[in-house]
Amino acid sequence: MKPFQFKILTLSLLATNALIFVTASHATSWTFSDALSQTKQSKISQYFYVGKGEQWDNIVYNAKYDTDPNTRVLVTYDDKPIYRTTLDGKGNLNFPIPSGSSGFHRLDFIVENRDETVKDNMCLEPPVHITSFENSEINFQASRTQLRLSDLPDALYNPKLNSKTPLKAIFDYNSKDLTENNMLARLIVGWEHARQIQWLSPAQRTNELADFRINIKRVPNLEAAPVQLDNSNGIPTLSIQYSTDEQLESVVRILLQPQLSSQLTSNSANIKNSVASPQWATARTFNSLADFGIEDFRIGLDKYNFSLQFPYVWEPSDSLSGVIALRSQTGLLEGSSISAWINEQLAGNIQLAYLEAEPFNRQFSILGAKVEEKPNYNLSLESSIIANSACLPAARGAVWVNTKDSKLTLPYTLKIGVMSASSSLAGTPTIAISDHPNSLGMAVTAMQSAKNMLLTNNPVQLKIVAFNPAKPQKVNIRVDSAMYQQLVKQHEHMLYAPTAQDGFFAVFVKDNVHFITNSELGANTFNQYWPTIQSQIPNNVEQIFVSSDGQLHILENISPVKTQQAVIEQSNSFLWLMFGLFAIVVIMLLLLWRKRKNDTKKGA
Repeated sequence: MKPFQFKILTLSLLATNALIFVTASHATSWTFSDALSQTKQSKISQYFYVGKGEQWDNIVYNAKYDTDPNTRVLVTYDDKPIYRTTLDGKGNLNFPIPSGSSGFHRLDFIVENRDETVKDNMCLEPPVHITSFENSEINFQASRTQLRLSDLPDALYNPKLNSKTPLKAIFDYNSKDLTENNMLARLIVGWEHARQIQWLSPAQRTNELADFRINIKRVPNLEAAPVQLDNSNGIPTLSIQYSTDEQLESVVRILLQPQLSSQLTSNSANIKNSVASPQWATARTFNSLADFGIEDFRIGLDKYNFSLQFPYVWEPSDSLSGVIALRSQTGLLEGSSISAWINEQLAGNIQLAYLEAEPFNRQFSILGAKVEEKPNYNLSLESSIIANSACLPAARGAVWVNTKDSKLTLPYTLKIGVMSASSSLAGTPTIAISDHPNSLGMAVTAMQSAKNMLLTNNPVQLKIVAFNPAKPQKVNIRVDSAMYQQLVKQHEHMLYAPTAQDGFFAVFVKDNVHFITNSELGANTFNQYWPTIQSQIPNNVEQIFVSSDGQLHILENISPVKTQQAVIEQSNSFLWLMFGLFAIVVIMLLLLWRKRKNDTKKGA
């Protein structure tokens, strides 16, 4: 990695390289998805992430299990065995895990059923052996001995922590200053966070302990912008001071570019001069299994299930199709095959028996049985691999799936109406906000949701502007109690006013989307439910209401009148065109007739 170019950036480390001991630690948990095995032998893998510069101690795994009799389980932690047991029926599974340092870690559950009362005939379809792990989680004690700017955002929170508990944050900035609004929003959207962020109000700050804090303050006559990371009052806090807009933008650009921020190895720095823009996010692709984060894998005796979540803003116009690419050994016997299923419907298969020695690469086509209403698909692969006449499953590792070359095609149309908000932000990341302090949090949620759905992980060049009723943007955020109550009254035939408070409306007007709520609680409702409720919103919806408990109400659909008018206009234009062509033909015939008449007179 190249060092900083000092003609662009100068760093003044305000602290020595001595360790900054942070004695505070906190207990928390990491939740795993439920896991299910239906074969005699299987391996279930679960992953967790320890933040940069962090240490996890006192780690304990807990889960509820349901298995067939005499099921043996071996647990490995980063490929090292740590626990072995035999399970029978239902119960609770718990065991300690060694301390973990920064980075990803993997737990593998190697499950084998040894019920001797069931005699498997490997020449027949194998019986189903159920083993499930539900409500799985690990509890741990997290601690950090040194604060470094290079560890951001992990030094403030774990960006990959999977939990239903929101991140409680304090953002201390001037909500009237558009520059601070823009830079804070870019920073939060640019940093990954798997959990919803709850913006604590000044009143809440005295009653609730925040998970992290960011302070931005304009200070006159600074030659450089001080950036400080500390653990004051037990809350990880990032403080930024600046004098000019360029200084603040330079700080944010550095913190959003790992190749630059990784060089800030202390807890503080002075940022001088300008910094080049990062590479901004571009459109995601959904053309292969690899695009969904699926790595190459080996086909064994298990059933392999993959959830393919295409963007919510897509409406499928045809069946999902594609190609599954394989690398297969030769010498497999009759009956060896791989089948693919899409949403529990057979989508394709390939016979692996008696293949030629070359080539090793194989592929087979898949096609969904129908056009789905929603762009959600479950792809399953099942295998039957027979390598000898005794029908024993001795060909382990005989077939691999190449996810990069496994292509997918989903014809679609972009949804219009309320659902156009995310696609608009992916193309033009500009959001107009009202002057209420909770508007910015809603804008961050709207942009983060669009980014997660449609864009790559790079920073987004988000632009926050003041809402102007005379010139609205494609996406507008409005915390406006009067407008909110007006909408509640407008739809009183569908909404009961006393219970319709602290929700939010989404209104599609003249190709623009307006998100409207009445209060800070309504803003929290939007932040909590908008990222997930989009999966329930159909195409051509003009107005929706989401209640404070997350209930979706479709209030109005887009009227077909405009479409009909467009058809009528098109029909009228066609008639005029035909009339014009007819007139031209008549004129040409008259001219031709006149020319022939004149020629006849001259000949005479």
